[in-house]
Amino acid sequence: MLSEKEYAFWLSSIEGLGTKTAFSLINFFGDVESLYKADVRDIPWEEKASKRKPGTEENGVVKSNDADNVDENMAGNEVEKKPTYTLKKSYLQDDSFLYLKRTRSSVIHRLINKKSEDEIKRDYEKLEKRQIHFTYYGEEEYPEKLYDIDGAPFSLYYKGKLPTGDKKSVAVVGARNADYSGFQIAKSLSKQMADHGIEVISGLARGIDSSAHRGALDSAGGVTYAVEGCGVDICYPRSNIDLYSAIIERGGVMSEYPLGTNPIAGNFPMRNRIISGLSDAVLLVEAGEKSGSLITANVALEQGKDIFVVPGNIMDPLYKGSNNLIKEGANLVTCVKDILDGLGIFVDDDINEKLERVAPDLSELEKQVYEYLNLNPIHLTEICYKSGLDSKDVIFALMRLELKGVVREVGSKYYAIVL
Repeated sequence: MLSEKEYAFWLSSIEGLGTKTAFSLINFFGDVESLYKADVRDIPWEEKASKRKPGTEENGVVKSNDADNVDENMAGNEVEKKPTYTLKKSYLQDDSFLYLKRTRSSVIHRLINKKSEDEIKRDYEKLEKRQIHFTYYGEEEYPEKLYDIDGAPFSLYYKGKLPTGDKKSVAVVGARNADYSGFQIAKSLSKQMADHGIEVISGLARGIDSSAHRGALDSAGGVTYAVEGCGVDICYPRSNIDLYSAIIERGGVMSEYPLGTNPIAGNFPMRNRIISGLSDAVLLVEAGEKSGSLITANVALEQGKDIFVVPGNIMDPLYKGSNNLIKEGANLVTCVKDILDGLGIFVDDDINEKLERVAPDLSELEKQVYEYLNLNPIHLTEICYKSGLDSKDVIFALMRLELKGVVREVGSKYYAIVL
């Protein structure tokens, strides 16, 4: 007997099954368990005769190259013929079955035949052994912000953790082939946002994405999340393996695609709706006229999110897309305060100015500890780990900083600076 989560895992692992088709199937059958247990006579499709050109057929085996109609695992030219399906006539005029009408025969074949409970349980156990987690629409762990978007993913695979939705978050996107100044701007703004307790969301790609993740990680206690366009067990690009591991430690890496899914081009525009969906706003740094990051910005606009854009040289084609968005009404960004104000986070002064102002009144030990604190509460043990200081020294320094009114304990052994 499978659990509800294992039924959802089974459905999510059906290769080629899209999100909207999955939800259409659930609506048709009532729930995933009923879908799993449905008899072939219960499905909304009916088998039809193949209209392929006549070929050689021997004992049910056809020599063919039709990838949608044959078993991909068969070797050589001889392959097992699969049936083709069409939506039953009684559902053809109902728009609610639109996505079921478009379902490929190969997907229907997998839905009908991929039903080994032992295999499903084994595959799910493999997830847990690899420290990969799984959640699905309606479950408690499913990110709250995704419920508000059109085309919310049915399920997510993730390593690390998922955003809880109780903190402000900003998606940072831009060109893969950005110039040096673009990298530095993305990194700097992401660090400053993380210093103010904002979670940074991006896509782990080369260029602006990577710089954004690194900037958030440079902030003591900064949290960042990556949404991939491939299986979460794959680090893409491979050159980002160290960054991939660091993000998992401080935040999480997630994907709607089953394990082993390769990073094909069509997956990336789809994952952009999740990047923007998890965020309260989108920050665009350096985007050309046809940059893929503009897809994320447009999706965010459809989702009702604010768009912040760093302006660039009007003669530089790498900024043409960015500058066009500003002309169309996007929020222009020249400093982190522009973003903070837009998110409703109002501070008296910049954290860096605060650090400079209080530094003369602190001892060397207090300065060492203070450097690892920001507006995002950080636990005592993490301060000790990052600073390399003995816990007794850290506790003493925190007590002195509290007495001076520059630090406060905001929870059990969690500390943050006071502005």
